[in-house]
Amino acid sequence: MRHLILLRHAKSDWFSGADTDFKRPISKRGQRDLALVAAALRPFLTGKILCLVSSALRTRQTFDLGASYWPEMTSHYEDSLYEASAAEIKQLIERKVAGIDTIIVIGHNPGLSMLVHELQPDSPLHMPTSCACVLQVNDGQLLSGMPLVAFLSPKSLKESGYKNAQKEQE
Repeated sequence: MRHLILLRHAKSDWFSGADTDFKRPISKRGQRDLALVAAALRPFLTGKILCLVSSALRTRQTFDLGASYWPEMTSHYEDSLYEASAAEIKQLIERKVAGIDTIIVIGHNPGLSMLVHELQPDSPLHMPTSCACVLQVNDGQLLSGMPLVAFLSPKSLKESGYKNAQKEQE
């Protein structure tokens, strides 16, 4: 594996009328913010790619929107990613890594933030919605001492003047 990408779902719509947290959809703002991050992830998506997606509605919608910006990949919906701890996410990655160059995990906090900080203690402590952390595998060291090569948040991309994702696709 070359890269591990941890992507927090896009901002959800708290006022959607969904009767459970699991069924909350992403908001219009979430759709806009995710487009920036999804486009910025393209350079890191190489080789054989596997995307592990929590089965909650907002993470499935995050994948569907992100996938329109990404190369072809295999995706698996994983019930265990909903409310997963950092240890549970690590175990899932370890079970799926064989023969894969890039793994994307689309999930939730606090598990994702805790895992990023565990893998790279110098990383930010919090992952906002639509945020992606790209970690690099060096010398075959999986899930320990992985350098954080990109922390992509909608806010940081906007502040850096990153191009509108729609314009890049044209």
